[in-house]
Amino acid sequence: MDSIENNLLNKTSTSQQIEDLNKQAFAFSNTDPAKSKELAEKAFVLSNKNKLPRGQAKSLHLIGLYHLRSGDLKAAIEKSRASLELFTELNDENGMSSTLNTLGIAYRNTGSFDRGLDCLIKSLKIETGKKNDKNLVKLYGNIGNILDNMGKHSEGLQYYKKCLRIAGKLKDNSATADAYSNLGACYHHLEEFTKSINAHRKALKIRESLKNKRGISFCLNNLGLIYESQGKYKKALEYYLKSLDIKTKLKMKLETARTCNTVGNLYSILKDHETATKYLRKGAVLANKVNSPVALRDNHIYQASHNKELKNFEKALYHHIEYHKLDRQILNSTRIASMEAQLGLMNSELYAANEKLELANSKLSTLSVTDGLTGLFNRRRFDEFLHQEWNRCKRIEAPLSLLMFDLDFFKLFNDTYGHLEGDDCLKKTAKSIQNAAMRTTDLAARYGGEEFAIILSDTNSQGAKVVARAARAAVAALAIPHTNSAISDVVTVSVGIASMIPKKENNSAELIEKADKALYFSKETGRNRITLYEIQDTN
Repeated sequence: MDSIENNLLNKTSTSQQIEDLNKQAFAFSNTDPAKSKELAEKAFVLSNKNKLPRGQAKSLHLIGLYHLRSGDLKAAIEKSRASLELFTELNDENGMSSTLNTLGIAYRNTGSFDRGLDCLIKSLKIETGKKNDKNLVKLYGNIGNILDNMGKHSEGLQYYKKCLRIAGKLKDNSATADAYSNLGACYHHLEEFTKSINAHRKALKIRESLKNKRGISFCLNNLGLIYESQGKYKKALEYYLKSLDIKTKLKMKLETARTCNTVGNLYSILKDHETATKYLRKGAVLANKVNSPVALRDNHIYQASHNKELKNFEKALYHHIEYHKLDRQILNSTRIASMEAQLGLMNSELYAANEKLELANSKLSTLSVTDGLTGLFNRRRFDEFLHQEWNRCKRIEAPLSLLMFDLDFFKLFNDTYGHLEGDDCLKKTAKSIQNAAMRTTDLAARYGGEEFAIILSDTNSQGAKVVARAARAAVAALAIPHTNSAISDVVTVSVGIASMIPKKENNSAELIEKADKALYFSKETGRNRITLYEIQDTN
């Protein structure tokens, strides 16, 4: 009997230790994410060792939250799904709801908005049944955010207003400030700038009364963003610098890196190059320290623009290439997370029936080599095909050409017409580029973002130029309006071409690098033109 009692006491003591570790991990989740992850992992090891599923579920959820905030969406989804399974087995509605909320945000960040919305609606049903207004406030805010991201700003606005009403009823000042911040962002998207500024100022006033320095820094950042989008750069800098001062004091390294990038870019625009260099260098150092690909990517594109202004074209080219490398890495990581999320969903009880699972796996197999938006082959298939054709052309000593396309001023197009029109533009452009690759042995692919590529086997530079001209003309013939383009009233593309006869001492990465440099030259010398690497023959 003593032995049984001792075992029970030990188990209770271990459970309490795990609970304490998880509570500490949650407390550090905002101020020291790395410490939070370390504590949650200790809790998970103890829970696993002692077969305590509730402790496992909570620690997995906290680890998932860490990965979500650090940008590792694949790990965030993996840990959160494992946590959700355990909470479901335990019939723990609080845990299920909280984890569904985390999953919803993770799916949103991969671009899987429908799946994210589905998770949040499930969580909303749980919280509505419990009539838990405090959690409803968060859910209404997150649902509004997804709808806002989907371009459904008016629908998102309604959820934000619900969030504000409940927060007011609860007299929860922090939640009210969050609601005003969300409203401000939504009004910004609707280009109702006065309403946006008023909402953000209300949020700021509440944060200041609460002495919530972290919240104050975000409010200041949001106000800077509005003024920046209106071209009021000096006014924007006032808010960004105040925000940066707080973030630095709070040791918010990731947010500090991002704001340094923005501040450096604005100083560059305002021709204060010495100050711009200082902030951009600081942004790069911090982005590397926190290992944030997104912050580092943004730093590279700002550094490229800044060095171009300084006439330091070698450095500008270096940062431009590094930007594209990271952009592709981030895009591929997001795609992988999204596809793995799809696979996870297929393996859930929603797809329990064997026939449905087989059908879903068949679709996934097709999706694995196809870009979901444009229908072209994706980067994975591009890499496989290039490797295959490189080796084949090397054996027979035949020329291999690569064409790389980039839509001119596409960010401005999205800013002007919205992301739905942007997606439609990408689809039409992709079709035109695909039609230019007429042979069955040619491969057209979406390389990443607004970049496309065509691989032409057994084709020299002259043949490649024929295809490039046809593709460029076909895109222009679509006559898709682009009023904010600096070179044309319609959407156009810049093209880079590289041709090689593969040799033993070379590899396919060299062909990509040459085509990318040629594309960069096309963009830097006026856009809407074709450049052949080395020869620099521009049309």
